[in-house]
Amino acid sequence: MIWITLIILALVIWCIIGARRIGTISNGSQIPADATGRALVIIDAQDCFLKKYDEAAVNALGDEIKQAKFNGIPVIGLRHEWKHQPEALMMRVLDGGTGVSGTKGLQINADLRVELDHTVDKFRQDGFHDGALDQLLRDLNVGHITIAGLDGNFCIQATAQAALNRGYSVKLSKSIFARASDQWENTKANLIALGAHT
Repeated sequence: MIWITLIILALVIWCIIGARRIGTISNGSQIPADATGRALVIIDAQDCFLKKYDEAAVNALGDEIKQAKFNGIPVIGLRHEWKHQPEALMMRVLDGGTGVSGTKGLQINADLRVELDHTVDKFRQDGFHDGALDQLLRDLNVGHITIAGLDGNFCIQATAQAALNRGYSVKLSKSIFARASDQWENTKANLIALGAHT
């Protein structure tokens, strides 16, 4: 009986640790003062996530990308994959496995993918967590990013906050979609209070 209790307790602790990692916002070194370039960062515009939205989301993101390309602004697509445990297990239980390694629809939507200049894989909500996005932006001398995509209350919020932590100027696009739109208004207000703008 005690072994069962200990196993259950260990699983609960393991899941709590995973839940905390999912929403952790990273810090990093400040961007160089001379980083003046711009970039559009499209977050999680993958088929597995887009199926929860209507066609207007794909169209709005496509328009956002076309406008950036017209203005000579590089477009970076962040592709999310729940790869590590216990996060992947939690997403299997809580969200039917959406975005988990090995499931369908992990690729960025084909209509949007063809327009991207760069694609960066991420494994947490915070797109800066493993350093690849930050390094790419530094290589491009970017100091100002516009963020668009899915879901405003989670990955966009975490990525925007991590960008602000590093000194990037962050613009929140009108092409941000959230399943809980009233919650997005609160999230957006919090990000603006931290220094983001619309």
